[in-house]
Amino acid sequence: MSQRLLPRVGGGRVAATEILKGTLRVKDLIRDEERTPELYDVLKEARLDGMQAFDDHLAELYAQGIIDYETGYNAATSSQAFKMAATQVEVLRQTQADAVRQTQVA
Repeated sequence: MSQRLLPRVGGGRVAATEILKGTLRVKDLIRDEERTPELYDVLKEARLDGMQAFDDHLAELYAQGIIDYETGYNAATSSQAFKMAATQVEVLRQTQADAVRQTQVA
């Protein structure tokens, strides 16, 4: 497990975490230096096993309004991946806001 403390919207700090479990596949990848870069793929694929990539957690914290865009973008391992996730969050927020407006008009 790895964590970074980031500034929280409104003050304070929040832990952004990455969780990598010591499964057989992970252990094999760690032993073989040439395959170590595949660990990131394991993190992305093994969410159901309780693993979590750091950038995915940043996107969740941003979606929940716990951190702001700039904090997530600057802390991300892949700023491009965070930017794409944040764009999806913004589209979802806009869609939800439009639905609320339509309900209020009707």
